[in-house]
Amino acid sequence: MATKTVNYNTLRRAISELNEQINPDQSGFCRDVTLEDHAGFPGERVHLKINWCCKGAVTVEEAAAFAAKLTAAVEAARSFPYNGFGVTYHEEVI
Repeated sequence: MATKTVNYNTLRRAISELNEQINPDQSGFCRDVTLEDHAGFPGERVHLKINWCCKGAVTVEEAAAFAAKLTAAVEAARSFPYNGFGVTYHEEVI
Protein backbone atom coordinates (compact mmCIF):
# COMPACT_ATOMS: atom_id res chain seq x y z
CA MET A 1 0.00 0.00 0.00
CA ALA A 2 1.38 3.41 -0.99
CA THR A 3 1.98 6.00 1.70
CA LYS A 4 -0.15 9.11 1.49
CA THR A 5 1.84 12.30 1.07
CA VAL A 6 1.38 16.00 1.76
CA ASN A 7 3.26 18.90 0.24
CA TYR A 8 5.53 20.67 2.74
CA ASN A 9 3.88 24.06 2.13
CA THR A 10 0.41 22.59 2.64
CA LEU A 11 1.55 20.97 5.89
CA ARG A 12 3.09 24.21 7.21
CA ARG A 13 -0.06 26.14 6.31
CA ALA A 14 -2.32 23.59 8.05
CA ILE A 15 -0.20 23.64 11.23
CA SER A 16 -0.11 27.44 11.20
CA GLU A 17 -3.91 27.61 10.87
CA LEU A 18 -4.35 25.24 13.82
CA ASN A 19 -1.98 27.32 15.94
CA GLU A 20 -3.96 30.45 15.10
CA GLN A 21 -7.18 28.69 16.15
CA ILE A 22 -5.70 27.51 19.44
CA ASN A 23 -4.03 30.89 20.14
CA PRO A 24 -6.32 33.53 18.65
CA ASP A 25 -4.93 36.19 20.99
CA GLN A 26 -1.24 35.36 20.37
CA SER A 27 1.07 35.30 17.37
CA GLY A 28 4.57 34.44 16.19
CA PHE A 29 6.77 32.73 18.75
CA CYS A 30 4.88 34.20 21.71
CA ARG A 31 2.29 31.42 21.87
CA ASP A 32 2.00 29.53 25.13
CA VAL A 33 0.79 26.33 23.40
CA THR A 34 1.90 25.35 19.90
CA LEU A 35 1.55 22.35 17.63
CA GLU A 36 4.74 21.32 15.90
CA ASP A 37 6.00 18.64 13.56
CA HIS A 38 9.59 17.98 12.65
CA ALA A 39 9.06 15.56 9.76
CA GLY A 40 11.39 16.44 6.98
CA PHE A 41 13.85 13.65 6.46
CA PRO A 42 13.13 10.94 3.90
CA GLY A 43 11.05 8.19 5.45
CA GLU A 44 9.77 10.25 8.37
CA ARG A 45 6.04 10.60 8.82
CA VAL A 46 3.97 13.51 10.12
CA HIS A 47 3.01 13.25 13.80
CA LEU A 48 2.11 16.47 15.57
CA LYS A 49 3.62 17.21 18.94
CA ILE A 50 2.52 19.77 21.50
CA ASN A 51 4.90 22.37 22.89
CA TRP A 52 3.85 24.42 25.91
CA CYS A 53 5.62 27.06 27.92
CA CYS A 54 6.36 26.94 31.61
CA LYS A 55 4.08 29.61 33.05
CA GLY A 56 5.07 29.51 36.72
CA ALA A 57 2.53 30.36 39.40
CA VAL A 58 -0.75 31.66 37.96
CA THR A 59 -4.26 32.33 39.20
CA VAL A 60 -6.87 29.58 39.16
CA GLU A 61 -8.58 31.29 36.22
CA GLU A 62 -5.34 31.50 34.23
CA ALA A 63 -4.62 27.83 34.97
CA ALA A 64 -8.10 26.83 33.80
CA ALA A 65 -7.71 28.83 30.57
CA PHE A 66 -4.30 27.25 29.95
CA ALA A 67 -5.70 23.76 30.60
CA ALA A 68 -8.50 24.40 28.10
CA LYS A 69 -6.00 25.57 25.49
CA LEU A 70 -3.79 22.53 26.12
CA THR A 71 -6.80 20.20 25.81
CA ALA A 72 -7.76 21.85 22.50
CA ALA A 73 -4.19 21.31 21.26
CA VAL A 74 -4.33 17.62 22.23
CA GLU A 75 -7.56 17.11 20.30
CA ALA A 76 -6.22 19.03 17.29
CA ALA A 77 -3.02 16.94 17.27
CA ARG A 78 -4.94 13.68 17.56
CA SER A 79 -7.28 14.51 14.70
CA PHE A 80 -4.77 16.25 12.41
CA PRO A 81 -5.63 15.02 8.91
CA TYR A 82 -2.00 14.64 7.80
CA ASN A 83 -0.81 12.40 10.68
CA GLY A 84 1.12 9.49 9.22
CA PHE A 85 1.61 11.15 5.83
CA GLY A 86 4.99 11.42 4.14
CA VAL A 87 6.20 14.91 3.21
CA THR A 88 6.94 15.94 -0.37
CA TYR A 89 8.80 19.04 -1.45
CA HIS A 90 7.72 19.40 -5.07
CA GLU A 91 5.43 22.22 -6.16
CA GLU A 92 1.70 21.56 -5.94
CA VAL A 93 -0.25 21.50 -9.16
CA ILE A 94 -3.53 23.36 -8.73
